[in-house]
Amino acid sequence: AILLFGSLLASETSDAGVLYQPSCPKVPALLVSALNTFCFFFLDILWMLFTFFGMRRRLLFPRGGGSLSDINPLSRPFGHYFGNTRVGGNQALITVLLTHTAAAGFTTFNAFQYGCVFSLTSLPVLTIVVAYIFWSGVSKIYMPLPHSNVRLSLPASFSYGGAATPTAGGR
Repeated sequence: AILLFGSLLASETSDAGVLYQPSCPKVPALLVSALNTFCFFFLDILWMLFTFFGMRRRLLFPRGGGSLSDINPLSRPFGHYFGNTRVGGNQALITVLLTHTAAAGFTTFNAFQYGCVFSLTSLPVLTIVVAYIFWSGVSKIYMPLPHSNVRLSLPASFSYGGAATPTAGGR
């Protein structure tokens, strides 16, 4: 807190005990920073999940891989909209780029008079939108098959380890 508010604290020592910024004359500076930090905490987690998903899909699937039904988002159910393809990975990475740019742009409004009115309302909305995009586009296909709950619905004879080993009786 000293690093964040050091210069503000030094310039406002003769004033009352609460520090205010020109962009938010009615809201204490500590509360503005706390709300921004709260939103960016969740945004950073979601961006990390999107980036892991996107990079994993780009490494697993070759260029042009997948059928047309894999590429068409209208043919996929809720939670699979991005698709389990390289294109879906690219869409996840573009989502990170665009929403990160938007979040950074929203915080620049704090430099203007009463800019926090826009900044403090748009940043939580963006956080909810990014969470919804993750939930609707990636949540059902985020984990690789061996780590997902898909295996619970597979027959008991299904093996992730490769070919089945013969039994002692040769059956």
